[in-house]
Amino acid sequence: MVIYVTSICYGFFMSSMPPPPPSNQSPVAVRRDGKLIASGIMMIIQASITLIVGLFFFSVSQSDGVVGWLDDVSGGTITFIALITLGMGAGLLWTGIGTIKNRGWARIATIVLQSIFTVLILVGAVSGDGSASGALVPLIWAGTILGLAIAGKTD
Repeated sequence: MVIYVTSICYGFFMSSMPPPPPSNQSPVAVRRDGKLIASGIMMIIQASITLIVGLFFFSVSQSDGVVGWLDDVSGGTITFIALITLGMGAGLLWTGIGTIKNRGWARIATIVLQSIFTVLILVGAVSGDGSASGALVPLIWAGTILGLAIAGKTD
């Protein structure tokens, strides 16, 4: 008997309530491309290394004669290089996070930045003393990020 009375009351109150307003947000899952996620993660790793190098240069610029091969360079020059490196690392980090979030601007920025890095690595390898073996790992790293970003798709 209790179930019958409850169902009558439920039906009575529900029929007097207005229907819910239509929502323009559909519960659609966000599709992310795995290639862009991998590219973003690699960019964040690259940004972390770049930030560490920038912090190293900045700490060297504040000390006196710690690193022998930097003794000939003035402190202001090292500070400038450190600030450029830190800015580049922050930009890489920001772009890597945007790439993971599947942003179109981040994909384009990734393609542009990694293309520039690839060309700079190749120019550095060719114009050096002839031993380009030190440029192999950065070239593979930048080329992989570039390939993943080109092959990835944004919504």
